[in-house]
Amino acid sequence: MSKDFIISTDSACDCSSEKLEERGVSCIVMEYLHGNVAYPVSFKERDLKNFYDKMRKGVVFKTSQINIQRYYDYFSSLLKESRNILHISLGSGLSNTIHNAIAAKTMLENENSDIHIEIIDSRFASLAELMLVDKAREARDDGKTFGETIGIVNYYVEHLDTFYTTDTLSYFVRGGRLSKFSGFVGSLMKINPILNVNKEGHLKVKTKAIGEKKAFASILKMMKEQALQPQDQMLYVMHGDCYEKTKECAETLVKEIGFRGYEMFFEGPIIGCHSGPGLKGFFFFGQQR
Repeated sequence: MSKDFIISTDSACDCSSEKLEERGVSCIVMEYLHGNVAYPVSFKERDLKNFYDKMRKGVVFKTSQINIQRYYDYFSSLLKESRNILHISLGSGLSNTIHNAIAAKTMLENENSDIHIEIIDSRFASLAELMLVDKAREARDDGKTFGETIGIVNYYVEHLDTFYTTDTLSYFVRGGRLSKFSGFVGSLMKINPILNVNKEGHLKVKTKAIGEKKAFASILKMMKEQALQPQDQMLYVMHGDCYEKTKECAETLVKEIGFRGYEMFFEGPIIGCHSGPGLKGFFFFGQQR
């Protein structure tokens, strides 16, 4: 018996294919590059630690988009199980990979008018994608239809919020988020940028603080103001190989803001290529952006 619809996402959600499978969710595996060699994303702890250790030693990794043919083949395989696919994608403001997914969807729908592939632009990356996946999964498991689930996920897209901070600016300089001069001055003064994602899905420096403690205090203040019914939601937490510090922050946020609890994940290579080790990210549902 075919399923009413399939929920799908990509590796930028920072959750392993195995854990997604346990959630009843399909995943297209992304790749990252070292020179001309492509590596499939792995979420094994030893592989992630090795990845960040190499970055600390100066190894430069880059990301690789999923091409149209891979999306075509991937969606084709899912269509053997159901005529309807709900795919939650890495945000268009951060990558063009979603456009290849849309192109593959169009090709398949032109070939068969009985199928429907809905591609939702998360406007985010990392655990924000996973939060939308989990909302879709909850809706599906509660018996919501394909159309109703699409509406629910689109509602939550407008309420996603996140804050990131790091004590390492060099990776943002390399990625063009900060000028070399700003990076030099920031490192000299121990400035920790606080970043979030705007409504269009672009990563922006929200504010800056001197030192980790002041940066976290600013994040705590902003999250208190913006969190929507925290007692009814889990806080999603991501770390770039800085588990203990991030765990301490997560526990404080739960205690001070009143989240139901938190789930913590290791930041994967797709986002880690650009942010480097040391990034802490906090994801929640807040006031409409």
